[in-house]
Parts: sequence; structure tokens; C-alpha cells
Amino acid sequence: MQFKVVIRRPYLAFRKRSKYLLLCMSNSGTNADGTRDCYRKANSPLFRLDHRDQHGGILALGLAAGKTLRECHCIYFRLKERTFVGLRPYQSEPLETMLKETLGTDTVMSDIKEPKIIIPGVLADRKPVELHLFRNYECASKLLDVLHDSPYELPPPPEETLLWHVARATGAAPTYFRAFDRFLDGGLIANNPTLDALTEIHEYNLALRAKGEKMKCILLVL
Repeated sequence: MQFKVVIRRPYLAFRKRSKYLLLCMSNSGTNADGTRDCYRKANSPLFRLDHRDQHGGILALGLAAGKTLRECHCIYFRLKERTFVGLRPYQSEPLETMLKETLGTDTVMSDIKEPKIIIPGVLADRKPVELHLFRNYECASKLLDVLHDSPYELPPPPEETLLWHVARATGAAPTYFRAFDRFLDGGLIANNPTLDALTEIHEYNLALRAKGEKMKCILLVL
């Protein structure tokens, strides 16, 4: 599938009329290269990214962590050259080493204040498996102090979640790389996470309204 940027004047007009804007793009394989163009065109202080595979997720985290577009371009090609070597499944160590070099060994999700980020992963330690959204902000249930009633342990909060762990987890595509801890590639459940993103917007703003806080404009890239 060819990547196509569709952000033009309709995007600007819609943004003036609405508090919410959801931008969807294909970011698999070489199409991930276009992610940087859309980020540049749709840049906003409330920009939120939700990418569905190892390429898009790593690029999203790199951009959010302050990498330039040129740096992300180099990261993408170094990723291809250093990790996709030999037969599948590929060795995970070169990928993990590169992620640590790119995103830092101690940087956590909450260190990124803006933009707000959601990255999908799959919790594979349960039946049925569940979608998990890595965030750098408190989710709606946390804002409302909803009690955890699942027999399974919750993933760590943003202030304890390392950036490179998120990138590794969302890139744990079966037959390509082995699972990372209890996580697999988020695309197994949310290959097109548009509905999950809309749900996140709705739940987050409902939680803010319930707490008497002002609803926030949300811009997501899928």
C-alpha cells in the first residue's frame, strides 16, 4: 500500500471548528517513512501519537523524545540494517541495543510531557489476550480512582515504564521477534486502532469532566 498524506486545507478548516481531530495513516513497512511528514504537517502542542507496529512506534517515540526528522530518518534505516539480518525470527539483542541507544536506558514515559502518546501492545499472559495502551499520562480509570478487579497484574504506570521497553513491546511481532516479557505486537489486536483511539478520547474526556476539569483537545495519529 502506498503512503498518502491527506492533510491539506480540510484539516486546517476542521481543526478550527472542532475540539477533536483524529488523523489516521498507514505506517507499516516503508510507509512508516511518511509518519515524519504527517508529524511535521500536523504538529501541535497537544499532538498525540498512536502507532501500530515496530517502525511507527519507534518513530513516534523518537519524535516525542525530541529527535529531529533527519535523525528519525537515520534511525529507520539503521533499524533495517542492524536488526533484519539472517532468517526469521530475528535476534532481539541488536534491536534492544539500538532502542537503548536511541531512546535512552533510563528514560521513562512520564519524562515526555508533550506530546501525549499512546502506543498499543498486547498482553499475552492471559486468555483471552488483551490490548494495552502504553501512555505517558494517567488513564481515565486512574483519574477516577477505579479499583483494579482483574486477577492479572497491572502493567507499570508511566513513571515506571521505560521508553525502550515500550518500543520493544510494540515491535514484538510474532515470527519476526520473540515476545518481550508478557507483551506482543499491538497490531495483533489493534492493527487499525482507530476505534481504540476514539474510545480513548471519549473515556479520557469523560473522566476529566467527572472531575470538573476542562476537556482537552486531542490530536491522534494512527
